Amino acid sequence: MKDAVLLIEDDFAVRVTISEFLDLLIDTDNIHIAAAENLMQARAVLQQYAVRLIVTDVNLGMGMDALTLASELHEQGNRPYIIVISSVYGLQKTNKYLKDGVVDTFLSKPFKLNELQDRLKESGAVALKI
Repeated sequence: MKDAVLLIEDDFAVRVTISEFLDLLIDTDNIHIAAAENLMQARAVLQQYAVRLIVTDVNLGMGMDALTLASELHEQGNRPYIIVISSVYGLQKTNKYLKDGVVDTFLSKPFKLNELQDRLKESGAVALKI
């Protein structure tokens, strides 16, 4: 099973921008970058790849919440490094999951791409090109 980085973001423009940024930063020789629009697609990626790092928005529309997926993975003993992207509306819930060790770090919206780069470096989960 090939290793992967999983990006979960329901906003198309944001998903494409972050995905392209990840492709520029991450050494993709030994790792696949997968992008999912919702939890159903994310779960399919998790079945297909050994996901080492997840970058995810909290609120994925249609009542979907990425923190639920993070909790499920935590309970199963599957511990990829999880970077949560959260607006003010999701911060309270995100902070609880941070304290409980379900997610590893977060970025508040709006954020700069260099802030995501810093979180990737801190994670140690993937090799970066720079």
